[in-house]
Amino acid sequence: MDHQHDWLDLDALGALLRFPVHGKAAQNRFLVGSGLLLVGMFIPLLPAIVVYGYLLRLMRGAMRGGPLELPSWESLGELFVDGLKTMVVAFAYLLPGTLAMLAGMVAYFVAGPFSMLVLRPSGRLDEAEAATFVLALFGGMALMFIGLSLGFFLSFLGAVPLPAALARLADSGRLGDAFQLRTLWRLIRAHGWRYFAAWVVLMGVIGIVYIGYTLIYFTWILCAVALFFLAPAMFYALTIGAAAFGRFYAQSGAPLAAPTPVVSVGSEGDPVI
Repeated sequence: MDHQHDWLDLDALGALLRFPVHGKAAQNRFLVGSGLLLVGMFIPLLPAIVVYGYLLRLMRGAMRGGPLELPSWESLGELFVDGLKTMVVAFAYLLPGTLAMLAGMVAYFVAGPFSMLVLRPSGRLDEAEAATFVLALFGGMALMFIGLSLGFFLSFLGAVPLPAALARLADSGRLGDAFQLRTLWRLIRAHGWRYFAAWVVLMGVIGIVYIGYTLIYFTWILCAVALFFLAPAMFYALTIGAAAFGRFYAQSGAPLAAPTPVVSVGSEGDPVI
């Protein structure tokens, strides 16, 4: 069995799980990413955008073949642009679910105060007022339940193709490619078990992270350092997911776009590819 191209082999799976922290260079790059996520918990958007661009770069490298490794933190402007594209794609796919959940919450918080408007200072209500009170109170709760349920369902529908969409974006760099739904559906349907396996790996890592964070958070001695555990744990899970779905995309047989040559300046000032 070819371990390099079948990461579901146990040896290759082990390599996938340890590559983010394997070696001194990887550990230093891992610390940078973890630090940015930690800063992002206090300073919104900017650090997260750079991290998302870095994950897209990692996914792009994973789909090109070769050993898995964390890329260097260079060309921050490129990372920022890629991060913005990643956020646009994720926002678009998850927006319907988010709106449904927000609508349910708004309905509940509007219905609650409205139900109190029919109350009299004496607390006594006639039949019409009582019916209005009950309808507003329980109607708001029902709308919240419907909104949350529909929101979770729509979020699930959006999250399922999202990694494939991001892989398309990582490959070509074009936003439009991430929204070619028919192409994405054909890709996922033709390689459903591989795609499912990548999700299992990612969700397994996220589950372990969640359990570890919960244990630390509810230990009163260690709860103060919970965030310092959460940031590197989240970054680890995200790098595993980016690499796993990048490998999936490469193994799916989808034609890869030609990599864009990177030009640097040599010692004599001449461009070097």
